[in-house]
Amino acid sequence: MSAQILTLQPNAPRRYAALPPVTGGQMTLLVADVARLWAHTMGDVARRAGLDLQPAEIRALSVIVRNPGLRPSQLAEWLHVGPMTLKDTLEGLMERDLVEDRPSAGNRRHKSIHPTPDAIAIAEKLDEIMDQVGRYAFATVDDVVVRATGQALLEMRFRLADYMEGAKAEPPPAKRRPPTD
Repeated sequence: MSAQILTLQPNAPRRYAALPPVTGGQMTLLVADVARLWAHTMGDVARRAGLDLQPAEIRALSVIVRNPGLRPSQLAEWLHVGPMTLKDTLEGLMERDLVEDRPSAGNRRHKSIHPTPDAIAIAEKLDEIMDQVGRYAFATVDDVVVRATGQALLEMRFRLADYMEGAKAEPPPAKRRPPTD
């Protein structure tokens, strides 16, 4: 895929000349908003490139191609989604013959997810699309800031994933019953 879908304008004026500092609460909303916009942009660029994939399918397919043989539970954990969400995503990918489930080598009762040859070819296109979207998103941002942003996001991802793992291990708080008269 050599066609450039997004038009890069490295010298484009910034939308906001002076950005105010972002506080913690605003950062939460900003990161969520950027993630949503990034995923939708990826989906739109993939659609324009002739790939009929939803953002969730793009994420799942990217992980499956790089990690063939994951069990569905491992994939769900990797993507931080629930089993039913993953089930719907996998069904869509299977209907298009992009992934297949096979008996797991270690335990024949478990299934493992594998990419098909078509998925591998599509993943190469997706890598190019992801690169285009990244270059587009960071076109007006200094390279040092881009690298620092990547490092900060990785740290945040690991810390939040660690929190979620710990939260799963803790029993839910006991429900308080209203006092009876």
